[in-house]
Amino acid sequence: MRVKAILPKKQEVRRGTRRLPDVPFISSLVLACLLVFFFISPALADKPAGMPADSEVVVKLRDGESIEKLNARFGTSTVRRISGTSIYLLSTDVSAAQMVETLKGDRSVVQAEENATIKSPEAQQFSLAFDGQYAQATSGDDAPALYKGQWAVARTRLAQAQTLATGRGTTVAILDTGVDLAHPALAGRLTAARWDFVDGDGDPSDLPNGVDDDGDGYVDEATGHGTFLAGIVALVAPEAALMPVRILDSDGTGTVFNLAAGIRYAVDHGADVVNVSLGMNRSSHVVEDGVDYAHAKNLTLVASGGNRSPKERSGSVLYPARYANAVAVAATDSDDLKASYSNWGKETDLSAPGSGIYSTYWNGGYAWWSGTSMSAAFVSGGVALVKGLHPDWTGDAVVSRLTHAAVNIDQLNYTQYRGKLGAGRIDFYAAVR
Repeated sequence: MRVKAILPKKQEVRRGTRRLPDVPFISSLVLACLLVFFFISPALADKPAGMPADSEVVVKLRDGESIEKLNARFGTSTVRRISGTSIYLLSTDVSAAQMVETLKGDRSVVQAEENATIKSPEAQQFSLAFDGQYAQATSGDDAPALYKGQWAVARTRLAQAQTLATGRGTTVAILDTGVDLAHPALAGRLTAARWDFVDGDGDPSDLPNGVDDDGDGYVDEATGHGTFLAGIVALVAPEAALMPVRILDSDGTGTVFNLAAGIRYAVDHGADVVNVSLGMNRSSHVVEDGVDYAHAKNLTLVASGGNRSPKERSGSVLYPARYANAVAVAATDSDDLKASYSNWGKETDLSAPGSGIYSTYWNGGYAWWSGTSMSAAFVSGGVALVKGLHPDWTGDAVVSRLTHAAVNIDQLNYTQYRGKLGAGRIDFYAAVR
């Protein structure tokens, strides 16, 4: 079931859809020109802030080096800087790939890379719509009760755990499509520290814009994703604060620069846990730097392992979950079986419920959704529970507690997955008792 996009109150829609004029006859050549003019040109002329340009590169300078001098040497210009770092987003008149190779040879540059695209796993697989990996919005007076009584609660022994721990005193940053700031289940839980790296303002609302920003034929397929994850964290750790950091647009697409900036923002503004439910196939220096920065500050960064296509023979864990200092999460179903869509591998640290999850959705609603993004949010909530009980523990100590308390599910799953679903499925009660 597709969720119909309704243009809401947050901000103006950056660009709309144009219709071709009605004419009795037009040659195929003229029609083609009109199509290019009406549909392609606006997309190129008004690229959303969260989407990478073909001529954007990310550089990290050596200490004491000047970005102004670098720009003068290579004809680049500074777009943005990650606060407190020597990491810059630059634009160039040549291709990004060409400029990266040029910059790598400069003595003042530590790292250089293209400002690559990142994607929410569920938005990436939206067109396949397998195993419920698309939001199915619901409404009704019974929605809150269904949310609190869903199957994952009993399977993970959450109710028992909450007699001992609630996440009080902790903050979980949700780096995603934003959060429905007015949702009744979330409004009282949100931190004053919040930011929208897509639009560059302090309003990280999770709303559709009515535009197919990524050009995949689907409009606003990730709207509600960040709100959904925030609801899962709130379900697990009801007294944890939630920090909304928007780094993905309503199609679930963003950039490595915004992800790296979002991680550092969360760390520098008091987060204890950073939930990153997105992925990319290739490593990124600037993102790995951010992950390592969080780890050095004793934060726990939890990342979704990714959703593979059913046609794929392997399910390699995506970045940033693959990094050593990130907690990589796979998805399980109500029988503790690896979800058919879930990636797996030796890099996986934990498994958690991901199929048929019910949580908060944009516009004050609720929805069903499936994916490793949901599993990561459950683990982030678990980190908050343990951290709330042991505020002096390091991030590594918290993760160690969760992995040692997990339920081994290897014998329930096919041989090919054994040893590749992490320590097992998360058990909240065992982790906090």
